[in-house]
Amino acid sequence: MAPQQLSWSIERHERKATLRGRSRAIFLRHQLPQFHRIDVYSDGLIKYGIGTQGYDFGSFVKAVHRGAVSTSLGKNDILLFEERLYGLGSCQVDEFRPLTTPDDLIGWGRDTIDELNPDATDLLDFKGVEYEDADPRHKGERRFRTVYAAGAQFVRYDDAGDITRGEPYRVVVHENGEWRIADWMIYADGSSQLGPTGAVVRFRDIVAHVRAGRVTSSVLDGQWINMDGLGLLKPKRASWWVSPDGLVAEAEDILTRVQGQEGVVSRCLKALRAHMGNPSAQTLDALRAAYDVIPTHMREPCLGRDEYAVRSALGLPRVDHTDNDYN
Repeated sequence: MAPQQLSWSIERHERKATLRGRSRAIFLRHQLPQFHRIDVYSDGLIKYGIGTQGYDFGSFVKAVHRGAVSTSLGKNDILLFEERLYGLGSCQVDEFRPLTTPDDLIGWGRDTIDELNPDATDLLDFKGVEYEDADPRHKGERRFRTVYAAGAQFVRYDDAGDITRGEPYRVVVHENGEWRIADWMIYADGSSQLGPTGAVVRFRDIVAHVRAGRVTSSVLDGQWINMDGLGLLKPKRASWWVSPDGLVAEAEDILTRVQGQEGVVSRCLKALRAHMGNPSAQTLDALRAAYDVIPTHMREPCLGRDEYAVRSALGLPRVDHTDNDYN
């Protein structure tokens, strides 16, 4: 299968160049397995995991072989459905049927680099050396050989070569009696797309699908879920954290931010600073309004320690977890 049929177009903006790439779903084993993404670029740099580290192709292959980057899950694994703290939720794996092999994933990475850089010009290559030279000050400690990698910018190219920025949002799609987890790509021009092969439609069209239950944030117990083409998951003891209303609210916030405007979290923090600097009934009302529009599942993870300050100022009781345990 060609790379573009599995993945999204991305760009990485470095100081001297813009590098094209492709992004797709993987499972990343970092303590608990996570449903994550892997980004492969034209210069051979491959990025996965949390942070700014980029690896070469040889290191990626070794990571796949040892299972750190994976296409499957084991029985009773505890899976996080998202790399974000406030993603869709988590579950225990009852059964998993893979649709993609490790060799498929490695082949996709190789094909993607060849597609984007057919002349293999200036590829990142650590010559098979996965670890940096040992530091004598820290005996027994080995560091992976990496380079700095800027974050991915999701984009859509039109026939004229013009670029539209986007941002993915993982959702559940219920269609023709089947369940799948896929990316809802939200573009700056107000259009949207469900999965890389989905039709480009208006943002509000997919919001309507949410209202109708065809796009949602949870799956009924006992159902098989297609994990973005990696395999079929049958979960047990699933915990879903996002309500349908919360899903729409976060998607609307993503649209606002991808269009270059201020998001709900930033507005709330600005209102908090204004109130703490000059407390008044007016600043308190502004803080309350700003806090109220943040989706419940985003409050504690996105505001962090400031969430306690907000709730204290508003006279609300302290909460340990504000995830909307929707299930």
